[in-house]
Amino acid sequence: MKKRMLAVLILCMLFSMHGVVFAAQSEPLAAQPDLMQDGSITVYLNTVTDEAVQDGNAQLVLVCSLLSGPNGPYFEQNAAFGDLGFDPIAVMQEDDTPQKLAAVAQQNGVPFTAAPFEAGVARFPSVSPGLYLVMQDDSAVESYTRMQPALVLVPEAQDGVYNYDVSCFPKPVRPRGAIELEIKAEKKVECRSGAAPADTPFSFILMPDTPDQPMPKTAEADVDPRTGAAVVMRKGAGSVSFGTLPLGKEDIGKTYRYTIHEVKGAAQYFSYDVSVFTLTIAVSQNEAGEPVAAVTITDENGKAVERVTFTNIYAPPEKPEIPRTGQLWWPVVLLAFFGVLFIILGAGRRMSAKRD
Repeated sequence: MKKRMLAVLILCMLFSMHGVVFAAQSEPLAAQPDLMQDGSITVYLNTVTDEAVQDGNAQLVLVCSLLSGPNGPYFEQNAAFGDLGFDPIAVMQEDDTPQKLAAVAQQNGVPFTAAPFEAGVARFPSVSPGLYLVMQDDSAVESYTRMQPALVLVPEAQDGVYNYDVSCFPKPVRPRGAIELEIKAEKKVECRSGAAPADTPFSFILMPDTPDQPMPKTAEADVDPRTGAAVVMRKGAGSVSFGTLPLGKEDIGKTYRYTIHEVKGAAQYFSYDVSVFTLTIAVSQNEAGEPVAAVTITDENGKAVERVTFTNIYAPPEKPEIPRTGQLWWPVVLLAFFGVLFIILGAGRRMSAKRD
């Protein structure tokens, strides 16, 4: 089914598609694309912990061919998709379009080209101009969940020219059956007088029971390579996050313990919380064999608490109140009055004594 979409094509040329993202071009395109030139698509797939995916295959499905006609370039939809009920070119920037096309492609058995992921990279070296759907089969995926489908346009408009060798960066995938547990604390500040400065830094330490225990993944913490302890700094009150702890099937049956405490600082007028909390994470499995984490928190006295909370007291010295000058005049006047009165009475008594 041919659709002459010159206007839509011009719109597409104003955007650059990188996996699932469009970016506006800063320079106009000088000429139309060479529809006789083949390109390539390279798919880069990592996990949420920034590790290259090692198994599974990428699938490349042609959605629409970009062809040349008497009236200029036009898109021709792949007939194997059947009647979609929507124009894939017009809605290719919408978030759910790749999922919709993937569902139809799998249901109708639309032909695809496969390429294995090797060190997180799958390559399709010879691709004619058009709109393509990138998917991943899950038949060979043992360690990770299947990637979200993505759309790729070949060629793509980039910096005022056409790029025929396109890179695709789908959303990262999660380890299959893994969970991510965020480890965090709450920082409170109580003011005895005045207002505490909001930019006062506080530091907190997450210490593993043994150095070989897994630690949360975060870019905000400084990690001691000897002990594995993670130090997080924040300013003022609020939430303190040590990051997320990935737990997979290899952690089932294991128990991990961590202690969390505040680093004593020297901020003026602040007292520091000396509490020490113990975080215990017991990993079991559900009926599906997936990991489940049970978390308990206790304070330094072994008492169970709902959350890790540190409270710092801000207590600057109170300034003495200085009375206003005007408040001192009335006692001066009163004393002067009684002083004059006593002088007059004394003089009167002396005069009476002389007369006698």
